[in-house]
Amino acid sequence: MLGPNGAGKTTLISFLCGQVEGKYRTAKVLGFGRDEIRTYKQRLGYAPQEIALFPTLSARENLNFFGRLLDLPRHESDRVLDWIGLSERADDAVHTFSGGMKRRLNLGVALLNRPDLLILDEPTVGVDPQSRNFIFDKILELKKEGVTLIYSTHYFEEVKRLCDSVGIMVKGRMVAHGPFNEILGSESLEHRYFEWVGQEALE
Repeated sequence: MLGPNGAGKTTLISFLCGQVEGKYRTAKVLGFGRDEIRTYKQRLGYAPQEIALFPTLSARENLNFFGRLLDLPRHESDRVLDWIGLSERADDAVHTFSGGMKRRLNLGVALLNRPDLLILDEPTVGVDPQSRNFIFDKILELKKEGVTLIYSTHYFEEVKRLCDSVGIMVKGRMVAHGPFNEILGSESLEHRYFEWVGQEALE
């Protein structure tokens, strides 16, 4: 999902996650409507743009805390720590972590319940290239396992590397959505993107 700042991407994500209500719109997530939100939240993972961790707790303590909210067994925390490559730092306080490590743990929280749908809101902001590539590899691994992903980003190279379909938001509206090659083509992604944004801006 692409769009300029203020386009409504994060608001749409919050709506899909059941965090805000839409005044005029409804949506089904994983086939469930809003009255069934408790059911689909059990199958949903969400990693917000802002780091949503307790800095004075360790990585394991953070995962155990969020796992308890989901009534998950503690061994899920160990599984996630191994998957995000932080087992050796499991008992270190989060405030000692680099930006990339915090991003990986933020992602790990979203994966505790083995979700069918994973929503990621700019998951590589402020991370070094090595951590970004690590996150990319893990996202591609999840795709191969059949997890559906909604990925919000400003980086065209991420879209090209990770995404099968693209949606472009401008001023609260989805102005284009469909297969990657149909929406952005295979040449200048930036040029096609600004064409879509420009069309909307002229209306």
